[in-house]
Amino acid sequence: MNCAAEKNEPFEMLTCPLCSFLFEKKEAACVGCAFMGKCSLLKCPNCSYEFTEESKLVKWFQKKLKRRDGEK
Repeated sequence: MNCAAEKNEPFEMLTCPLCSFLFEKKEAACVGCAFMGKCSLLKCPNCSYEFTEESKLVKWFQKKLKRRDGEK
């Protein structure tokens, strides 16, 4: 059994912005540089593209804009 299931935590899924590969956030840990543990970059396990996760504020605004556009 994995750690997330033991703690009853939901799996957080990410999509690589380059190759569109869907994977669990825990698989995105980058361990290739000296900033190990303090780096905010995520690394796609499929294509090795490094990217930052979208902020919750950006996601909130996008959700609000989609709702507003859908009401028209």
